[in-house]
Amino acid sequence: MATVIIETMTPESYEPPPMSAIDLATTQVMIGDNAKSYNVYKALLCASSKNFNAALNGQFRDGQLNELKLDDIQEEVFEDYVDWLFAGKICFTQRAAGMRLWDLYIFADRFHIPQLKRDAVNYVHNANRPPSLHFVKRAFNELPDKSPIRSILIDVYAKYWDPELEEDKTKTREEMQMLPAAFLGPVLIEVYKRLEHPYQNEDLDLCMYHEHPNDAQVQACRAKRAGAKNEIPRPVGQVDLGDPLNG
Repeated sequence: MATVIIETMTPESYEPPPMSAIDLATTQVMIGDNAKSYNVYKALLCASSKNFNAALNGQFRDGQLNELKLDDIQEEVFEDYVDWLFAGKICFTQRAAGMRLWDLYIFADRFHIPQLKRDAVNYVHNANRPPSLHFVKRAFNELPDKSPIRSILIDVYAKYWDPELEEDKTKTREEMQMLPAAFLGPVLIEVYKRLEHPYQNEDLDLCMYHEHPNDAQVQACRAKRAGAKNEIPRPVGQVDLGDPLNG
């Protein structure tokens, strides 16, 4: 039964299975310059990531070698990923996010972990306050034009950002002057649209940023979020995601 449950799971629809359903075979993953070793359930690695599945099960794998070497990944980033593998959600607090959220998203993008990317997008939205302007600058300097994180940053800033809540307004003005036009232009357009047609407390449709492969998964994602809203209230007030460049 365990094999059936795992084999029907894909990176597009990953969520942690019951412990009783997990194949207990592990893969040794060596992280960082010091090659710190982690033993992680192979089934979860392969179910969550197309890249890890190809590396461990693909036709070009190194014989029967059951290990991964990720020498340019930080230990904390990999540990946050493993926490997500078992919990099915990003586990660090919003106060501790900042750079950790950025690094986790880049990790998910690099190793093709689509559900983790979606959870990072949801995390940005559910904080109810945009990440720092440093986060924005990195996103628009380092990610592709069509990155979902770039898209949701534009919409979240247009809808939620209030400059009056910034503690250091001089620093904020200086940071705003350093932001690329690819961010500032769309934000101004969205703000103007909202002035013409004020929102009636409607929420953003997160599936616009999720890169679902088909309509069926869009509908399944919306249904799942609708159920979660009945259990976990959205945060109220302003929550600070911290400065991603300073921890």
